[in-house]
Amino acid sequence: GSGEVASDCTPQHEFTTIPGVVERDESANDYVQALAENFNRSHNIIEEHRMVMALIDHFRGEMGDTGANDRKAVGAISKATGMTVTQIKAARKVGDLVPELVAAVEEGAMSSWSALHAARLPVEVQRRLVDTLNTDGKVTAEDVVVARRHRQHEGVAAIADAATKSGQGLFDA
Repeated sequence: GSGEVASDCTPQHEFTTIPGVVERDESANDYVQALAENFNRSHNIIEEHRMVMALIDHFRGEMGDTGANDRKAVGAISKATGMTVTQIKAARKVGDLVPELVAAVEEGAMSSWSALHAARLPVEVQRRLVDTLNTDGKVTAEDVVVARRHRQHEGVAAIADAATKSGQGLFDA
């Protein structure tokens, strides 16, 4: 600390600039914009589900639309977030997961892909996946595929059984 100024004033760190574009949808309010920005950072289907449901509630309230037909809300969400209608529907569908599988996704014991596909399965099939989770500590994509195939085979067996009981062949017209 002699009070002298260092003669070499070159910066110790060199900063690199990277091009970036921050787009704001002026028609979207701050709440919608914040959720949209969180979506763009999120790779967690459960978070996407929660965001989409919050946005649907928001837009329904804004539009006074409390009916089952929420095409306008989905369109507004798509415009505000850049998500496709298919992505929005998929994120909503995740709400059909049983709570144990939601927790598995949040804890990293189940992938978003597996969650999306498991959400399409009936609750009793999802319960079998919970059994797998409890046994193996995780649910893999293969587990979901096997559960779906098992469900399909059960359905075919039920149709064949009904046809046999009625005295008809499976492929009789």
